[in-house]
Order: sequence, then structure tokens, then C-alpha cells
Amino acid sequence: MPGATFCARSRRSGAVVAHWAAILELLFAAVRRIERSEGSDNDAVLPCVAMQQLCEFDKETAAQVKAHIFPSEVYGAMEGNKFDDNKFDPNKPLPEDASIRLHLIKLLTSTDYTIKRVVGDCLFAICAEDPREMVRLCGLGSSAGVMQEKGMLAQMQQAQIVGDL
Repeated sequence: MPGATFCARSRRSGAVVAHWAAILELLFAAVRRIERSEGSDNDAVLPCVAMQQLCEFDKETAAQVKAHIFPSEVYGAMEGNKFDDNKFDPNKPLPEDASIRLHLIKLLTSTDYTIKRVVGDCLFAICAEDPREMVRLCGLGSSAGVMQEKGMLAQMQQAQIVGDL
């Protein structure tokens, strides 16, 4: 398989890690256009899938991307290092200076199935495919659709009831 050979060569040379920031910039530009109604929801699909693939391929890259999108300091609706759904309204326009984190979380609630699914899969890969980490960083309400698609919603609801989250 030619793609596997390219990925193996790229990983050894560090090219995978070196290019995630450029892909993230493309993604950020696309989600800002979507928020301003200047582009199609599909504009973000390709950079989102590329980011997902990079994060699934290289866990070090995923950790770097996660640190960039979800900075450790308290930011926006994050309090106590946990996303607070009550302080985020996906129905309201985001401010011009909103972070990519808020744009991506807002797209998790989009009525467009394709972008909602692609962004959800990308964020899940960025969170190292850990449902608890995704819920912690994105909120249970925003993550519910992704968890349902992956057959994990009942498991997450049980953890919420028990108080594990």
C-alpha cells in the first residue's frame, strides 16, 4: 500500500509532526468562514479528516494538537479544567476572536450531519479516542452525538450517573 509507505517515511523524518499546525490553520480558517456564513460546512471536511488521520497515526502529534486546541489554562467556558456546558450556547454567534476549540465544539451541534460527524471523529482522535477525555474537554451535551455514533452513549450515561465524570 503506497500510503502506508509514505506515512512510515514521513514519521521517521518528523514530517507528520511538522505539518499539523498548517493543517490546523486551514481548519481554523474554514470554521471561521462557516461561522460567518461565508462558506459551506463542507469547507472544513478535508482539513478535519487530515487532522484526524494524523492524530490516529501519531499519538505524539495528537497530544501536541490537543495541547494547542485545549490549552491547560482556564479559557472561555473551561473552569476547573472541565468544560462547562452551561456557559456555552451553540445557538449564539461566536465572537470574532473565538478560539478554534469553541468553533469545533459548536460544529458538534451542527444540523449538517457530515460536518458534525467529521468534527466529532477528529476531536475523538485528538482526545486519543478516550470518551471521558472528550467529554471533559467538550462537554457531555456536545459530545453526546459522537458517543451515540460510536455506541458509547449508554456507557457514558452510566458513568455520569455513578459520578465518574
